Amino acid sequence: MIFPNSLKNLETNVPKDGCVAIIMRTKNRIILLSRAFDSVLTQTYTNWHLYVVNDGGHRGDLEKFISANVNRFQGKLTVIHNEKSLGMEGASNSGLKQSKGEFLIVHDDDDTWQPEFLQKTVGFLNDPKNSSYAAVTTNICRVHEEIVGETIVELDRYVYPLFRVDTDYLLDFSRILSKNEGWPISWLMRRSVVNVVGEFNHELLVQGDWDYNIRMLMIGDIGTIPEPLANYHLRLTELDKDYSNSAVAGEKLHEKYRVLYWNSLVRSAINTNPDMLGMVRAITYPIIDSQEGFQAKINTQLETLNKRLDRLEAAVIDTHLLLNKFLGPVRWVYLLTRPLRKLIAKFSKQT
Repeated sequence: MIFPNSLKNLETNVPKDGCVAIIMRTKNRIILLSRAFDSVLTQTYTNWHLYVVNDGGHRGDLEKFISANVNRFQGKLTVIHNEKSLGMEGASNSGLKQSKGEFLIVHDDDDTWQPEFLQKTVGFLNDPKNSSYAAVTTNICRVHEEIVGETIVELDRYVYPLFRVDTDYLLDFSRILSKNEGWPISWLMRRSVVNVVGEFNHELLVQGDWDYNIRMLMIGDIGTIPEPLANYHLRLTELDKDYSNSAVAGEKLHEKYRVLYWNSLVRSAINTNPDMLGMVRAITYPIIDSQEGFQAKINTQLETLNKRLDRLEAAVIDTHLLLNKFLGPVRWVYLLTRPLRKLIAKFSKQT
Protein backbone atom coordinates (compact mmCIF):
# COMPACT_ATOMS: atom_id res chain seq x y z
CA MET A 1 0.00 0.00 0.00
CA ILE A 2 1.27 3.48 -0.89
CA PHE A 3 0.46 6.20 1.63
CA PRO A 4 0.07 9.82 0.48
CA ASN A 5 3.16 11.70 1.59
CA SER A 6 4.21 14.89 -0.15
CA LEU A 7 7.77 14.64 1.16
CA LYS A 8 8.49 13.12 -2.23
CA ASN A 9 7.82 16.52 -3.80
CA LEU A 10 10.09 18.57 -1.55
CA GLU A 11 12.95 20.60 -2.93
CA THR A 12 16.21 18.73 -2.91
CA ASN A 13 18.63 21.66 -3.00
CA VAL A 14 18.72 22.12 0.80
CA PRO A 15 22.36 21.66 1.87
CA LYS A 16 22.95 18.39 3.73
CA ASP A 17 25.24 20.08 6.23
CA GLY A 18 23.71 18.54 9.36
CA CYS A 19 23.53 21.97 10.97
CA VAL A 20 20.66 22.71 13.38
CA ALA A 21 19.31 26.27 13.34
CA ILE A 22 18.08 27.03 16.86
CA ILE A 23 15.65 29.94 17.18
CA MET A 24 15.41 31.32 20.71
CA ARG A 25 12.77 33.99 21.39
CA THR A 26 13.32 36.22 24.43
CA LYS A 27 12.15 39.47 25.99
CA ASN A 28 13.54 40.84 29.28
CA ARG A 29 14.22 37.40 30.80
CA ILE A 30 17.95 37.33 31.44
CA ILE A 31 17.62 34.90 34.37
CA LEU A 32 15.95 32.31 32.14
CA LEU A 33 18.14 33.08 29.14
CA SER A 34 21.26 32.14 31.07
CA ARG A 35 19.88 28.65 31.71
CA ALA A 36 18.72 28.31 28.11
CA PHE A 37 22.23 29.13 26.86
CA ASP A 38 23.60 26.35 29.07
CA SER A 39 21.00 23.99 27.60
CA VAL A 40 22.38 24.61 24.11
CA LEU A 41 26.06 24.73 25.00
CA THR A 42 25.98 21.38 26.82
CA GLN A 43 24.64 19.47 23.81
CA THR A 44 26.72 16.46 22.81
CA TYR A 45 25.86 17.30 19.17
CA THR A 46 27.81 20.44 18.33
CA ASN A 47 26.82 21.23 14.74
CA TRP A 48 24.33 24.00 15.48
CA HIS A 49 23.90 27.78 15.30
CA LEU A 50 21.84 29.77 17.79
CA TYR A 51 19.67 32.69 16.65
CA VAL A 52 18.54 34.78 19.63
CA VAL A 53 15.57 37.02 18.80
CA ASN A 54 15.13 39.94 21.19
CA ASP A 55 11.45 40.67 20.66
CA GLY A 56 11.26 44.31 21.74
CA GLY A 57 13.07 43.78 25.05
CA HIS A 58 15.66 46.05 26.67
CA ARG A 59 18.48 46.06 24.15
CA GLY A 60 21.20 47.26 26.52
CA ASP A 61 20.58 44.56 29.12
CA LEU A 62 20.63 41.81 26.49
CA GLU A 63 23.77 43.09 24.77
CA LYS A 64 25.57 43.25 28.13
CA PHE A 65 24.59 39.65 28.82
CA ILE A 66 25.56 38.53 25.31
CA SER A 67 28.98 40.20 25.59
CA ALA A 68 29.67 38.24 28.76
CA ASN A 69 28.80 34.96 27.02
CA VAL A 70 29.73 35.42 23.36
CA ASN A 71 33.11 33.68 23.62
CA ARG A 72 31.41 30.50 24.81
CA PHE A 73 29.67 30.15 21.43
CA GLN A 74 32.78 30.38 19.26
CA GLY A 75 31.02 32.20 16.42
CA LYS A 76 27.83 30.09 16.54
CA LEU A 77 25.59 32.90 17.86
CA THR A 78 23.54 35.50 15.99
CA VAL A 79 21.46 38.14 17.81
CA ILE A 80 18.41 39.68 16.12
CA HIS A 81 16.70 42.75 17.60
CA ASN A 82 13.05 43.54 16.93
CA GLU A 83 12.65 47.20 17.85
CA LYS A 84 8.99 46.54 18.65
CA SER A 85 7.56 43.28 19.89
CA LEU A 86 6.11 41.18 17.07
CA GLY A 87 4.72 38.49 19.36
CA MET A 88 5.87 34.89 19.68
CA GLU A 89 5.18 33.86 16.09
CA GLY A 90 6.50 37.09 14.63
CA ALA A 91 9.69 36.62 16.64
CA SER A 92 9.99 33.07 15.31
CA ASN A 93 9.68 34.42 11.77
CA SER A 94 12.48 36.94 12.43
CA GLY A 95 14.77 34.04 13.27
CA LEU A 96 13.43 31.85 10.49
CA LYS A 97 14.26 34.43 7.82
CA GLN A 98 17.91 34.75 8.86
CA SER A 99 18.62 31.18 9.88
CA LYS A 100 20.48 28.58 7.86
CA GLY A 101 20.89 24.86 8.38
CA GLU A 102 19.49 21.49 7.38
CA PHE A 103 17.32 21.29 10.50
CA LEU A 104 15.40 23.84 12.53
CA ILE A 105 13.91 24.04 16.03
CA VAL A 106 12.40 26.70 18.30
CA HIS A 107 14.01 26.68 21.76
CA ASP A 108 12.06 29.03 24.04
CA ASP A 109 14.19 30.88 26.57
CA ASP A 110 12.48 29.23 29.54
CA ASP A 111 12.78 25.60 28.38
CA THR A 112 15.72 23.20 28.33
CA TRP A 113 17.08 20.03 26.71
CA GLN A 114 18.81 16.98 28.01
CA PRO A 115 22.44 16.99 26.72
CA GLU A 116 21.74 14.25 24.15
CA PHE A 117 18.58 15.85 22.69
CA LEU A 118 20.11 17.04 19.42
CA GLN A 119 22.31 13.95 19.08
CA LYS A 120 19.31 11.63 19.15
CA THR A 121 16.83 13.74 17.17
CA VAL A 122 19.29 14.55 14.37
CA GLY A 123 20.35 10.91 14.36
CA PHE A 124 16.72 9.87 13.97
CA LEU A 125 16.11 12.10 10.94
CA ASN A 126 19.43 11.09 9.38
CA ASP A 127 18.59 7.40 9.63
CA PRO A 128 17.65 6.24 6.08
CA LYS A 129 14.68 4.26 7.38
CA ASN A 130 13.21 7.54 8.69
CA SER A 131 13.65 9.52 5.48
CA SER A 132 9.88 9.85 5.02
CA TYR A 133 9.41 11.74 8.30
CA ALA A 134 8.98 15.52 8.13
CA ALA A 135 10.13 16.00 11.72
CA VAL A 136 10.67 14.17 14.98
CA THR A 137 9.47 14.90 18.50
CA THR A 138 10.35 13.46 21.91
CA ASN A 139 8.62 12.91 25.20
CA ILE A 140 9.08 15.70 27.73
CA CYS A 141 9.43 16.39 31.42
CA ARG A 142 7.11 19.01 32.86
CA VAL A 143 9.01 21.08 35.41
CA HIS A 144 7.25 23.30 37.95
CA GLU A 145 9.38 26.13 39.29
CA GLU A 146 9.37 29.62 40.73
CA ILE A 147 11.80 32.52 40.66
CA VAL A 148 13.07 33.76 44.02
CA GLY A 149 15.14 36.89 43.57
CA GLU A 150 17.47 35.94 40.73
CA THR A 151 17.38 32.22 41.44
CA ILE A 152 15.22 29.61 39.69
CA VAL A 153 13.86 27.18 42.28
CA GLU A 154 12.58 23.84 40.97
CA LEU A 155 9.50 22.62 42.86
CA ASP A 156 8.88 19.29 41.13
CA ARG A 157 9.10 17.51 37.78
CA TYR A 158 7.49 14.51 36.16
CA VAL A 159 7.63 12.74 32.82
CA TYR A 160 4.78 13.65 30.49
CA PRO A 161 4.58 10.54 28.28
CA LEU A 162 3.00 11.52 24.97
CA PHE A 163 4.29 8.37 23.29
CA ARG A 164 4.65 4.79 24.48
CA VAL A 165 7.64 2.67 23.58
CA ASP A 166 5.53 -0.29 22.52
CA THR A 167 2.96 1.37 20.24
CA ASP A 168 3.54 5.02 19.33
CA TYR A 169 6.13 5.17 16.56
CA LEU A 170 4.74 8.32 14.98
CA LEU A 171 2.28 11.08 15.79
CA ASP A 172 -1.40 10.39 15.32
CA PHE A 173 -2.73 13.32 13.26
CA SER A 174 -6.22 13.00 14.76
CA ARG A 175 -4.73 13.31 18.24
CA ILE A 176 -2.94 16.54 17.36
CA LEU A 177 -6.12 17.86 15.74
CA SER A 178 -8.03 17.39 18.99
CA LYS A 179 -5.37 18.73 21.36
CA ASN A 180 -2.19 20.76 21.15
CA GLU A 181 0.42 18.28 22.36
CA GLY A 182 3.45 19.34 20.36
CA TRP A 183 5.84 21.55 22.30
CA PRO A 184 8.35 23.55 20.20
CA ILE A 185 11.19 22.55 22.54
CA SER A 186 10.77 18.87 21.59
CA TRP A 187 10.09 19.24 17.84
CA LEU A 188 13.05 19.08 15.38
CA MET A 189 12.06 19.84 11.78
CA ARG A 190 13.67 19.36 8.37
CA ARG A 191 14.49 22.64 6.62
CA SER A 192 13.12 21.25 3.35
CA VAL A 193 9.74 20.80 5.03
CA VAL A 194 9.86 24.21 6.74
CA ASN A 195 10.46 25.82 3.34
CA VAL A 196 7.17 24.33 2.13
CA VAL A 197 5.14 24.98 5.31
CA GLY A 198 6.29 28.60 5.33
CA GLU A 199 6.31 31.15 8.13
CA PHE A 200 4.59 30.93 11.47
CA ASN A 201 1.15 32.54 11.60
CA HIS A 202 1.85 35.95 13.14
CA GLU A 203 -1.88 36.65 13.35
CA LEU A 204 -2.10 34.18 16.24
CA LEU A 205 -1.13 35.73 19.57
CA VAL A 206 -1.07 32.20 21.00
CA GLN A 207 -1.57 28.66 19.64
CA GLY A 208 0.84 29.39 16.79
CA ASP A 209 2.84 26.23 17.49
CA TRP A 210 -0.35 24.16 17.22
CA ASP A 211 -1.16 25.71 13.85
CA TYR A 212 2.38 25.06 12.60
CA ASN A 213 2.36 21.44 13.76
CA ILE A 214 -0.91 20.80 11.93
CA ARG A 215 0.43 22.41 8.75
CA MET A 216 3.55 20.28 8.99
CA LEU A 217 1.47 17.13 9.39
CA MET A 218 -0.25 18.09 6.14
CA ILE A 219 3.13 17.59 4.50
CA GLY A 220 4.27 14.37 6.13
CA ASP A 221 4.39 12.18 9.21
CA ILE A 222 6.19 13.03 12.44
CA GLY A 223 8.39 10.43 14.06
CA THR A 224 8.67 9.99 17.82
CA ILE A 225 11.36 9.25 20.37
CA PRO A 226 9.72 8.07 23.61
CA GLU A 227 12.57 9.27 25.83
CA PRO A 228 11.95 12.49 27.84
CA LEU A 229 14.75 14.46 26.18
CA ALA A 230 13.18 17.93 26.49
CA ASN A 231 12.00 19.88 29.53
CA TYR A 232 8.93 22.12 29.47
CA HIS A 233 9.16 24.57 32.37
CA LEU A 234 6.10 26.10 34.05
CA ARG A 235 5.90 28.89 36.60
CA LEU A 236 2.38 28.60 37.99
CA THR A 237 2.58 31.45 40.52
CA GLU A 238 4.95 33.92 38.86
CA LEU A 239 3.57 37.47 39.23
CA ASP A 240 6.17 39.20 37.04
CA LYS A 241 4.58 39.36 33.57
CA ASP A 242 7.97 39.09 31.84
CA TYR A 243 8.75 35.80 33.58
CA SER A 244 5.29 34.25 33.48
CA ASN A 245 4.27 31.42 31.12
CA SER A 246 1.92 32.37 28.31
CA ALA A 247 0.02 29.12 28.87
CA VAL A 248 -0.54 30.08 32.53
CA ALA A 249 -0.85 33.87 32.54
CA GLY A 250 -2.74 33.82 29.23
CA GLU A 251 -4.96 30.80 29.89
CA LYS A 252 -8.14 32.64 28.86
CA LEU A 253 -6.40 33.99 25.75
CA HIS A 254 -5.35 30.45 24.81
CA GLU A 255 -8.92 29.22 25.13
CA LYS A 256 -10.23 32.15 23.07
CA TYR A 257 -7.75 31.58 20.23
CA ARG A 258 -8.33 27.83 20.31
CA VAL A 259 -11.99 28.48 19.46
CA LEU A 260 -11.19 31.25 16.96
CA TYR A 261 -8.65 29.03 15.22
CA TRP A 262 -11.00 26.10 14.83
CA ASN A 263 -13.91 28.31 13.80
CA SER A 264 -11.72 29.69 11.00
CA LEU A 265 -10.79 26.20 9.80
CA VAL A 266 -14.39 24.98 9.80
CA ARG A 267 -15.51 28.19 8.10
CA SER A 268 -12.87 27.82 5.39
CA ALA A 269 -13.78 24.19 4.73
CA ILE A 270 -17.50 24.96 4.46
CA ASN A 271 -16.95 28.02 2.25
CA THR A 272 -14.80 25.90 -0.08
CA ASN A 273 -17.32 23.08 -0.13
CA PRO A 274 -20.78 23.96 1.31
CA ASP A 275 -21.70 20.27 1.23
CA MET A 276 -19.22 19.85 4.08
CA LEU A 277 -21.75 21.53 6.39
CA GLY A 278 -23.92 18.43 6.52
CA MET A 279 -20.89 16.20 6.98
CA VAL A 280 -19.54 18.33 9.83
CA ARG A 281 -22.89 18.18 11.60
CA ALA A 282 -23.24 14.46 11.01
CA ILE A 283 -19.83 13.86 12.58
CA THR A 284 -19.95 16.34 15.45
CA TYR A 285 -23.57 16.03 16.58
CA PRO A 286 -23.26 12.48 17.99
CA ILE A 287 -20.05 13.50 19.76
CA ILE A 288 -21.59 16.61 21.30
CA ASP A 289 -24.77 14.71 22.17
CA SER A 290 -22.69 12.00 23.84
CA GLN A 291 -20.67 14.58 25.77
CA GLU A 292 -23.81 16.33 26.97
CA GLY A 293 -25.32 13.01 28.01
CA PHE A 294 -22.15 12.07 29.85
CA GLN A 295 -22.07 15.46 31.57
CA ALA A 296 -25.72 15.10 32.59
CA LYS A 297 -24.95 11.67 34.07
CA ILE A 298 -21.99 13.09 35.99
CA ASN A 299 -24.13 15.96 37.29
CA THR A 300 -26.78 13.49 38.49
CA GLN A 301 -24.17 11.41 40.27
CA LEU A 302 -22.68 14.52 41.89
CA GLU A 303 -26.12 15.62 43.03
CA THR A 304 -26.75 12.19 44.59
CA LEU A 305 -23.35 12.28 46.26
CA ASN A 306 -24.03 15.76 47.67
CA LYS A 307 -27.35 14.57 49.11
CA ARG A 308 -25.61 11.64 50.77
CA LEU A 309 -22.97 13.95 52.20
CA ASP A 310 -25.72 16.23 53.53
CA ARG A 311 -27.37 13.25 55.22
CA LEU A 312 -24.03 12.13 56.66
CA GLU A 313 -23.37 15.63 57.98
CA ALA A 314 -26.83 15.72 59.59
CA ALA A 315 -26.21 12.31 61.18
CA VAL A 316 -22.89 13.51 62.62
CA ILE A 317 -24.57 16.58 64.09
CA ASP A 318 -27.36 14.44 65.61
CA THR A 319 -24.77 12.07 67.10
CA HIS A 320 -22.87 15.02 68.56
CA LEU A 321 -26.04 16.41 70.15
CA LEU A 322 -26.96 12.99 71.52
CA LEU A 323 -23.54 12.54 73.11
CA ASN A 324 -23.78 15.97 74.70
CA LYS A 325 -27.20 15.00 76.07
CA PHE A 326 -25.89 11.81 77.70
CA LEU A 327 -22.55 13.18 78.81
CA GLY A 328 -23.95 16.42 80.20
CA PRO A 329 -24.95 14.93 83.60
CA VAL A 330 -21.65 13.04 83.80
CA ARG A 331 -19.71 16.28 83.30
CA TRP A 332 -21.90 18.00 85.93
CA VAL A 333 -21.19 15.27 88.52
CA TYR A 334 -17.47 15.37 87.65
CA LEU A 335 -17.31 19.12 88.24
CA LEU A 336 -19.45 18.96 91.39
CA THR A 337 -17.16 16.39 93.01
CA ARG A 338 -13.96 18.22 92.15
CA PRO A 339 -13.39 19.61 95.74
CA LEU A 340 -13.92 16.12 97.18
CA ARG A 341 -11.50 14.58 94.67
CA LYS A 342 -8.84 17.16 95.57
CA LEU A 343 -9.27 16.42 99.29
CA ILE A 344 -8.94 12.68 98.72
CA ALA A 345 -5.83 13.18 96.57
CA LYS A 346 -4.25 15.41 99.24
CA PHE A 347 -5.03 12.86 101.96
CA SER A 348 -3.54 10.03 99.82
CA LYS A 349 -0.22 11.88 99.48
CA GLN A 350 0.01 12.45 103.24
CA THR A 351 -0.52 8.78 104.01
